[in-house]
Amino acid sequence: MEPERIIDFRKTINPLGCSPKIKSFFSYFENGNQNQLNKYDNRFVNILSGYHGLPENFFLSGNGSTAFLYLFPKVFRPKMVLLMEPVFRNYETGYQKAKFIVFYKNLFSDKTFLLNTDKLFKELKRGYRVFYIPNPTHPTGRLIPKHVLQEIIYFSKNKGVQVILDESAIDYHEEPSMKNEVHTNANLIILRSMSDFFSLPGLWVGYIISHPNTIEKIRVYQPPETKNLLSDQLAAEALKDRTHIRKSLLYLHEARSAFVEKLKRLSFFKIYRGHSNFILTKLKPSARLTSAEICKKLQSKGIHIKSCHNIRGLEDRYFQIAVKKKNENNRLVSELRKLKIP
Repeated sequence: MEPERIIDFRKTINPLGCSPKIKSFFSYFENGNQNQLNKYDNRFVNILSGYHGLPENFFLSGNGSTAFLYLFPKVFRPKMVLLMEPVFRNYETGYQKAKFIVFYKNLFSDKTFLLNTDKLFKELKRGYRVFYIPNPTHPTGRLIPKHVLQEIIYFSKNKGVQVILDESAIDYHEEPSMKNEVHTNANLIILRSMSDFFSLPGLWVGYIISHPNTIEKIRVYQPPETKNLLSDQLAAEALKDRTHIRKSLLYLHEARSAFVEKLKRLSFFKIYRGHSNFILTKLKPSARLTSAEICKKLQSKGIHIKSCHNIRGLEDRYFQIAVKKKNENNRLVSELRKLKIP
């Protein structure tokens, strides 16, 4: 099948793609201005500073957000690490290789994946030194209220726990970000990525926001030549394009809302409330097809969806479905109906 006919609902990339300014950037250098690239060194951090309203020394860029996940174990070397289950597997890999003790705890109230702070605070008293928490949460993409996150951050600070707050998927709802908390809390590290919302996958552009003391502590362990000057400049161009950002936010919110309503009409799916650029669904017991069979049948039509069978803490009846362009979302719903799953 021709690549352009394949729709991949496993990839949570901005449906509108990257900023048009990136095309203009390449055109500029194609016209004999390649030697100007060196002038852009460290411009990414400068643009980040203006975008987030924080001084430059609160930022550290690197070769993708995943690179930081592998770096943190070397920096903090904690005896005990707490991960919320279901868990993003890259959180745990770095600690497993270093043979630290990692604890997986289900900290939700019920099957709706609503965070239970009483369970969390009780668990944090057990002596953990690092705690990973995503916002929006995994796997639903539901946002944690700002006042709840503030309680968690302050409680963790008093217990001496380093909080790694993964905001890689928060660009669609920037207001709940905890970035302004780093002014007074060196125990908070915010992880961000340029891959999904800004549609720069494969360029490996990520960064962290934290107190300058923590930034310098991590910088010491950062390998040399971890930044790609061209990737950093493309990321800077994407951050500057406020028009494309506003257009993307409006499109995503409209497309997601319409997509959710159509998926709700499928009697074999349970839809979970969320706010991110993907939707968590669960195959009901009455379905006559398994998740593997559904994936296989859709693949024959050029459509890929993500089964959660390899996510720790979830069973294979769950799917994470990215929000794509409206016509592509409609095509998936149409093909699911044709499968006669109930």
